[in-house]
Amino acid sequence: MDDTSFEAALRNWPGLHTAPASCGTGWGARTDYREVIHLHSTHQADIHLSNAIIEHLRPELTESAHLRLHPGSGWVTVHLDHPEAGDLVLTLVSLALAANTVVKTDHLTWRAPCPRHQTPPPRRQDADGTADPEPSAPAPASAPRAGRR
Repeated sequence: MDDTSFEAALRNWPGLHTAPASCGTGWGARTDYREVIHLHSTHQADIHLSNAIIEHLRPELTESAHLRLHPGSGWVTVHLDHPEAGDLVLTLVSLALAANTVVKTDHLTWRAPCPRHQTPPPRRQDADGTADPEPSAPAPASAPRAGRR
């Protein structure tokens, strides 16, 4: 895959926008928040995975002779001189998208309360101060009926 093929492939990915590389040489693709890939030539692609993803995948990333890590930067360089380079780049761009997607979290509940530790809702009281009766326990299941033979 050459850089025009990568650009054509990534142009249609949701959440990605292709444009000239932020450094001014070559082209890149970015989310609304960050550039995730740029190619300066047909020989290598730089992909921003994030430091956290690189640390998580460090054993696998360092095994590959086709990758070069840039410590502390969050970027990896993929050498495009091997047959699997296209698949590797697209896989890493997919990871980069996940790592560089900003999610608003102020509306999310991180932990659902355990039902066992929830306080039951207060019993409703009528206007005269009497409370609703305690809910009764469910009736035990009846014994199964004998079937026809």
